[in-house]
Amino acid sequence: MLLYYLGAGKIREQVFHFDGDVIFNASPQEITEDVAGLTFVLQGCPAFVSISNYDWLKSYCDELSKFNNDIEGYSSTAWSDRSGWEKSYIDRWAGMWDRRILGSDQDLINYLVHTGKILQDNPQTFVKDLELYYSENPLYFNSHASIQVSRNHGLSFSSDGTTCYVEGKKIAFWHFQSAFASYVNAAIVLHNMHYPFRYPNHLSGGSLSRKLWAGARRLHPMKRKEIYGSLKELNSDEFDGRFSFVDIFNCRSYWEKGVFVNLPGRREDTACQRDHKSTDRIRSK
Repeated sequence: MLLYYLGAGKIREQVFHFDGDVIFNASPQEITEDVAGLTFVLQGCPAFVSISNYDWLKSYCDELSKFNNDIEGYSSTAWSDRSGWEKSYIDRWAGMWDRRILGSDQDLINYLVHTGKILQDNPQTFVKDLELYYSENPLYFNSHASIQVSRNHGLSFSSDGTTCYVEGKKIAFWHFQSAFASYVNAAIVLHNMHYPFRYPNHLSGGSLSRKLWAGARRLHPMKRKEIYGSLKELNSDEFDGRFSFVDIFNCRSYWEKGVFVNLPGRREDTACQRDHKSTDRIRSK
């Protein structure tokens, strides 16, 4: 249908796709202006797609048709072409797939970007000009940080109560895909229990992390609407001590050690930041 309207000349502007679980931190206008003229899938995830070259849609439809006509054969070819995905994951924002039979639109897109069968502007070229910070999965917030803020550890995260920033760059949006939403659910429960350690990532931790995560979610399972209603930045007109993104993205709470240097709820230079800077000075000697 979209191709029909494009072919009929009824759509003449850049096309954007946002998943329904994307919550804006920057305004939609700021984002569309930031990526004006670009065609890309964000870090391999179709939660955010920017299309200025309509050939992208034609290529996608053509490849989708081939896949639909021979799912197993197409998937077998894709799997045999998977070599080198570690490089394209970083260089092209291709993402990765780990199923021999392509099982989702994201798997298909990952394959197409990886092999160059679909147009993807080069992030190594355009990212340096972006004003906003983009992360397709905040559970792995720093996966593509190096290309955006020159490093992927020792990051300073801050919030003014309404808007969040990393290294002074405004974050574009939050993608509350299932894994991140469940992580925030568990973090809120543990925070309310005054849990003093890192909030566990059930996908990257050991059995203890998985049990702690599962226990927290069993104690208070939250749907997305309740999670959104619990976050200070998403309810900035109400000042009642809500949970903040800073309570997750800090040097004491985030599941991976060393990614952030800020303390919970603080914007100024903190002990964590000072320790990190001292370590940097020692390493530079």
